[in-house]
Amino acid sequence: MQYSQWRTRFDEAKELFPESRRSPLKERMITEAERLMSMNLAREDVHQELERLSQEYLWLHADQPYYNVHPGVVPYLCRCNLDNIPAELVEMPGNCDTVHIRFAEPHADLVVEGSEYVRSILLAKPVLSRLSKTDGFTRLLGEGERATVLDKPSHELYLRIDLGERGEFRGVSTMKDWAITVHLESGRTLGEEFARYEDIAPDRIAPGTRRREVVKNCLRLIATVGFLANSPGETLIQHDVLGKDRAKFENADEAQKQKIIARARRRGKRGWNIGTNEFFVGQLPKLSSGKSSGEGTEHTHAHIRTGHLHAVRFGEAKKYVKIKWFRPTVVRPDLPFQ
Repeated sequence: MQYSQWRTRFDEAKELFPESRRSPLKERMITEAERLMSMNLAREDVHQELERLSQEYLWLHADQPYYNVHPGVVPYLCRCNLDNIPAELVEMPGNCDTVHIRFAEPHADLVVEGSEYVRSILLAKPVLSRLSKTDGFTRLLGEGERATVLDKPSHELYLRIDLGERGEFRGVSTMKDWAITVHLESGRTLGEEFARYEDIAPDRIAPGTRRREVVKNCLRLIATVGFLANSPGETLIQHDVLGKDRAKFENADEAQKQKIIARARRRGKRGWNIGTNEFFVGQLPKLSSGKSSGEGTEHTHAHIRTGHLHAVRFGEAKKYVKIKWFRPTVVRPDLPFQ
């Protein structure tokens, strides 16, 4: 299964300026930022491009973490009610600064029209708003694993959506992303935050348009993936390991699993698969009419209850929420299927 790849500004620069290929990432970041600021662009465009460049820098610095979303699980990830999700509880999957959520094919929930559909989403914390003017990029380009200034709380998330739009600059193909900023304020729901974004960009997501519903599905999806990815013991998400190691990974102990994961990461696989180990059911077997009893329907045939996601409240006064995956099960396996 081939998942969509994210084309960074650094990838484009390597084609425009082949001599930069061997330069360290930190040096390339400085060069690209200086080149961008020297171009005759509007101030807002420069800010947006610097933000994207900074987010991609952190993503590359972290070895490009990703989540592969299996085609069968996409509809389940897009079902949650945004009005029931407190915006402040939305989390970055894997606690990353920037992570790539990618798909293998067009999905009905993520198709706008024709060839305009969501290939992938680069989900990122804002960078520039957390760097003071005196810092410049010095904190971002620090010698450590990542800039400590980025540990400051962030009340925003960027969704950089690849809808397949491409451009060209000096003969090199460029990727045009659709950048959406989501606020994560206390006391507000994701539905309310989406409504606020509608006020900011009514021309892009007017009520009644397909593009509006696709953006809402992207929000539903990133919220659900964040809850799932950060839930201990969640079985719907598995490390993406080398093909030869997949069978042994299932039954390995923790020490063996860590060795297999390390081997995969040395080969560039710093990612996770969502749903590849599950059984997804399309058309359910039909049920014959059952006789009613005092405790519910008395089934006369076995049937499959599909796997489904469900929001579970927990913690003091049930004020926190997490998404749990309930695996597919056969109901009344002692009876024959119809």
